[in-house]
Amino acid sequence: MSTRPAGRWAIGCAMLATAGIWLWDLHAERLTAAAVCTVVAWCCARRRIPAGVLKAVLLTSPPITVPLRATTSTTFSYLTGTATLARVSWGKPSRESTNLDRTYRAFESGGACNRDVSALVVARTKRATFLALFEAFGPMRGAYIGPYPSRERAQALAEVSQLEVDPEGWSSGELRIGDRRVIVGSRWRDSVGRRPPLRISATLSGDLALVVTETPTGRLMSLVDLGGFGWFATWKVAARAADFR
Repeated sequence: MSTRPAGRWAIGCAMLATAGIWLWDLHAERLTAAAVCTVVAWCCARRRIPAGVLKAVLLTSPPITVPLRATTSTTFSYLTGTATLARVSWGKPSRESTNLDRTYRAFESGGACNRDVSALVVARTKRATFLALFEAFGPMRGAYIGPYPSRERAQALAEVSQLEVDPEGWSSGELRIGDRRVIVGSRWRDSVGRRPPLRISATLSGDLALVVTETPTGRLMSLVDLGGFGWFATWKVAARAADFR
């Protein structure tokens, strides 16, 4: 008996399983389930599972390929110094959740307001891969490893020898603090706001700048590395503008 029809079915099932990967990535779990059920139903109808079909389904199925791709991409970004620490919690991130992680010296990324199985699998795989690499090799290349004072310590330092800063430099992307230059990058703007603050003051401690900004919604304090890394943390330290003085 010819095996050509069975071979065509094997190829079709492999293609269907591969399509399931993309359906999974597009958050279409119902279509993914339908693809899996079709393959299972066909195998049950034949009362056996051809070895070629079984291998194709297993090797191209999302439970194998999605974590593998997440691990590979995280490893590559870690080696190139661009990795982020995947956020596995749900809900809208707060302002302070975008700060550099104090322990792993990487920014968090991801998260969502709704629960999604595939996104959670990818996030947990990426985070586990990052933590394993950190434990084995330490901070990734280019990570900030300088002083990272707590909110309370930074607030105490910011009250000493404050320098007034021209807030107009916020829009142009560069602030002058004494004789030092501070670059206002996109991460810092996202944390504080795009519009120029009402008032800016700063304190220098070596290559660490503690920049206090007064905005219409309150008082914010940011930590900026002048050695090249730039902004890495912002906290809200007062609810009223009057508390700025």
